[in-house]
Amino acid sequence: MKRTHRKKGGKSQPKYDFTKYKLQKKKLPSKEITTEISLSENNRIIYAFKRIRKSHIIEVTTVSLDIKIGTKWKTVLYYDCIQSHQKKLHRHRRISLDIPGEIPFEKEINIKGAPKKKLTWAIRDIKKNWIDYKKKLLERSKKTKKKLDIELF
Repeated sequence: MKRTHRKKGGKSQPKYDFTKYKLQKKKLPSKEITTEISLSENNRIIYAFKRIRKSHIIEVTTVSLDIKIGTKWKTVLYYDCIQSHQKKLHRHRRISLDIPGEIPFEKEINIKGAPKKKLTWAIRDIKKNWIDYKKKLLERSKKTKKKLDIELF
């Protein structure tokens, strides 16, 4: 039996119960973008993010500082903001060039806002502090530093 609702004009219209219909969110296809920023000949920032529209960033995959040693690029540190971290920005740094592996930063970086804001913050932090990050890695990498002549700039 249809429930009806009468208007003042006397015509009845069916009244629908929309609670039984669930609205489904459409998953829009995301695209991963990777970009490189050159800091010098032997130092670079590489960042990757996912977006669903031209300007709508939905996830910061990685923002990393890489240095060139010989012919290979090595990651000094990187930021990520992925599902496994509850979409909170984290910094990971390389232990040393002698020992493979990384250490996640003890505290999460408390940047509130959209992923675009987190991406911008991470890029600015690396641009501002990349020489210090590289110095600290080279100090921890005494064996490799003696073998190779690595420039700071």
